[in-house]
Amino acid sequence: MDNRQEAERLGEQMMHVEAVIKMLDSGYNLNRIAVKRRQANRWFKRGTLYRKALDVLRTATDIAWAVMAAADVKTDDKRAVQILGQGI
Repeated sequence: MDNRQEAERLGEQMMHVEAVIKMLDSGYNLNRIAVKRRQANRWFKRGTLYRKALDVLRTATDIAWAVMAAADVKTDDKRAVQILGQGI
């Protein structure tokens, strides 16, 4: 959240700098200094695909916990289960 706010603040400041440069020299090419404005990722939004990906990760984690229980491994190490889930 902090990074997003900082990026918005810096973007606004950059637009002000561009406006001042254009006022002083209207022929100056701003493409050399302008920050590239990104398009939103249209494939992986917080929508259906995002929820499906989270469901897959949750299922893999559940399977990893089940594998650990079946192997009679008693641990509370969530990192170990996460690594096992990534392998699944």
